[in-house]
Amino acid sequence: MKSGELNTKSSIPLQAAEAQVEAHSAELRKELGLFDLVLAQILLVIVLDFFGTAAKAGSAHVVFWLLAYVLFFIPLAAVVAHLNRIMPLEGGLYEWARLAFNDQIGFLVGWVQLLNYTATVSISSYFAISYLGVFGKYFWLFDLFKHSEVWHVGATVVLIGLLIVVNVIGIQESSALNLVLAMVDLVTQFALVILGLIFLLNIRTVLNNVHLGVAPTWGNFLASISIAMVTYTGIETISNMSEEVKNPGRSVPRATFAVIAAVLFVSAFLPTIGMSVFPVHLDATGHYTTDLATVWKNDPVAGIVTGFNVISSTLAFWSGIWVGFLAFTILVIATNAGLIGISRLSYSLAGADLIPHRFARLHPKFKTPYVSIIVFGIAAAVLVLPGIFVQGQEIDLLGAVYSLAATFAFCSAHLSVMRLRFIEPDLYRPYRMPWNIKFGRDSIPVISLVGALAIGTVFTQLASQNISNSTYIWLGWLLLGGLTFYLYRRYRKQPLWEPLAVPPPPDREIERLPAAPLPSSARYRLGRRERALDHLVAIV
Repeated sequence: MKSGELNTKSSIPLQAAEAQVEAHSAELRKELGLFDLVLAQILLVIVLDFFGTAAKAGSAHVVFWLLAYVLFFIPLAAVVAHLNRIMPLEGGLYEWARLAFNDQIGFLVGWVQLLNYTATVSISSYFAISYLGVFGKYFWLFDLFKHSEVWHVGATVVLIGLLIVVNVIGIQESSALNLVLAMVDLVTQFALVILGLIFLLNIRTVLNNVHLGVAPTWGNFLASISIAMVTYTGIETISNMSEEVKNPGRSVPRATFAVIAAVLFVSAFLPTIGMSVFPVHLDATGHYTTDLATVWKNDPVAGIVTGFNVISSTLAFWSGIWVGFLAFTILVIATNAGLIGISRLSYSLAGADLIPHRFARLHPKFKTPYVSIIVFGIAAAVLVLPGIFVQGQEIDLLGAVYSLAATFAFCSAHLSVMRLRFIEPDLYRPYRMPWNIKFGRDSIPVISLVGALAIGTVFTQLASQNISNSTYIWLGWLLLGGLTFYLYRRYRKQPLWEPLAVPPPPDREIERLPAAPLPSSARYRLGRRERALDHLVAIV
């Protein structure tokens, strides 16, 4: 058999899968440029909603912000940029796992991503209501949100319900407004950092309050890194926009690396400033704590700006008003983005025949996937309800659920990169990730290996700790997904398991692309797709 025939046969299955994905997303307009992507990612990534929870670690939490940045954010951003460069497909993590392994693994990752988005809706809406408490002195209802967990949870459920209606009807926020808010958000946080460095930062206070191994314990230290990971998540959502980007193979990686720089600046300094304003101290029970982790846990940035009282009460007052308004607005948009992500992901899963097609059914009037929006929107509201009973631990529960889902899904991206090196050696790669270790016939990127091990360690620690029964929620979600998949595959008379994609024979001749780069319009395509078509024409 000719080597060309081998190349053709091995390329056709993945080619068909990719063609199906692109055909399913063909209606999306390519309107987004590099600047749009950078601002959209800033809006989703730099949302400072977990600084209060992270502050439980005391001044040591600055350390794990940076550890999470090095071990989690940079490897994940590099992998997302790389995979978007070679396969810019809507669906992102789930599509990459599906093409690297099989449909069943793809479904598992996609189902976990749905929990990811569902928890995003719950978390963002809960924090949005928290920041309304800033205006409690002016309106009695907002004060109730701050001091009554029942009212807080009830308002969160109402907000989710309103956004479900908005998304079903199809009223979408102006993209221009989103970009303006993203720019204002970035400028505000940079201004807070600069003013904080000048007026609030006290290095001696920060260093004197580091108690590694005591506050927190080493076990809680690993769990705290996962909370920092939650704040860094959002970088993967750029893959869901790839089908709407004018030149995804070029713009997506550049936008990703721009966001890496912005995130480093904010995450390195703002937590440090927060610990200068609220230093660690012993509470009545003899445990180390900080007001940032107790009094200001639900709205940490609003707490940090109170530090400006030492220089100007007027500056502190207007900073608090501005932060409250801006944070509420951005978190509402983040909640809405979560619902949009749910609708797109479930629509993609249904289009691949991995979940019932009913989830992709469009409303006869509004032309929106209303079934998936309503079902998973209700799931997000239900996820908030335990806050009525856990009294103050709702953020811990939501953060732990999100972290379990996120770490599992993100680990799949690293595994997909490593596996594609072997099963698809002729995949067009504009560049290879640096620092590779020779393994078998190819090599493994060190970045993916470190990222997968770091995320796997945190996932194991989180699952064993079972924070606020989050592990039970995670396992229940997997059980529900497995039951759904089993019943649907039986209904469709399809096999429950398919063989994993295998590497080509060792003696196969692999056709390499020439060193010269492809035209700009084709750089983000899979190189073998066009080669496979050429071989088919030659054979015919």
